[in-house]
Amino acid sequence: MQRYYIGQWKNDQMNGYGTLYLNENEYYEGEFVDNKRSGWGRMYYENGNMYEGEWFNNKRHGLGLFFIINGNHYEGNWFEDKKHGYGQYYFEKEKYLFKGLWLNDMCKSSEFTQLLNREHKTSASQKI
Repeated sequence: MQRYYIGQWKNDQMNGYGTLYLNENEYYEGEFVDNKRSGWGRMYYENGNMYEGEWFNNKRHGLGLFFIINGNHYEGNWFEDKKHGYGQYYFEKEKYLFKGLWLNDMCKSSEFTQLLNREHKTSASQKI
């Protein structure tokens, strides 16, 4: 499958809202600025993971929610495609929740909670 785009254009570039299909199982739907993912968007990765949140210059940047196919997920701040700033990471199998500060994709200080039989809810805009 070839890459293709369905959406708004300006000056022969992807600008505004649209969907960019990268292959059969990987695509981005959201906002574009000058051919780059910028603004709010949702990326569905080939491996089954999904990111929903803010983008800048083709990178996850700002607030976002990253779902991993095994049920784990991170909700918080991103900087140039890395977890950075305040965020929380939930481990589905173990029912652990880490809340804290992240720097360059590494958790630097956190509060650890074992949720046991309680459910963990996220702020995703739609069911995944």
